[in-house]
Amino acid sequence: MGKTNWFHRHLNWTMTIVGYGPLLPVIIVYCITHSDIFLGIYLTAWAIAIMVTSGWVLVQKGRSLGYLAYLIIIPWGPLKIISLDNLKEW
Repeated sequence: MGKTNWFHRHLNWTMTIVGYGPLLPVIIVYCITHSDIFLGIYLTAWAIAIMVTSGWVLVQKGRSLGYLAYLIIIPWGPLKIISLDNLKEW
């Protein structure tokens, strides 16, 4: 087993942290500022981060990038990507 960092060893936690970690801060900041511009920029950046992270996790799991379609087709797409088995051997 080669030397891997935390993100390689914990692919599902990486998806969870990027996908759901930013929810509480954005809710708090939006409630304080009521800024629609902030919310739009934040949600756009968050969607891009989820797509990039999902692609990276799929490659690390040895899966096709075609699974990124789950993010567009079904609302629980990140959970579907988390549930995929890891096909790579470390």
